[in-house]
Amino acid sequence: MAQTQTQSQNLDQLSADVRARLANIDSSLKSLKTKADADAKQADAEARNQLAKVSADVEANKPQIAAAEAQVSQWVQTQKAATTQKIAEWKASQDFSNLQARAADAERYAAAARDVAVAKLNAAHQAALEAYIAKKDANSASSSS
Repeated sequence: MAQTQTQSQNLDQLSADVRARLANIDSSLKSLKTKADADAKQADAEARNQLAKVSADVEANKPQIAAAEAQVSQWVQTQKAATTQKIAEWKASQDFSNLQARAADAERYAAAARDVAVAKLNAAHQAALEAYIAKKDANSASSSS
């Protein structure tokens, strides 16, 4: 029972982390849109500040993300080796050591996949800000000619 509760808590935490990051990105972009509607110069400065912060975060997290992607890749390779038949044998022979190792690997995989997903969300946020700034620059250049 305690193990099931821990698994449920892990799933809840994974879900909460992704939802929180999405909510932060959504809030950031909505705030930028509101500022753009109200004051273009303030919105431009805000976009550039957000981009600098997001870009720094993306850059700072590159080593962690590379490690997470390696863990994801390793898990995929392990899954290929652990066939359904092998897992059924472990269950039948009550080979708790291999079953627990497989479960621990799966939990590490889930955490690494979450880290990769959050990094991809950050990259999407960065891309949206870069697109906003590029469009703003293009519009200001065309209106000044």
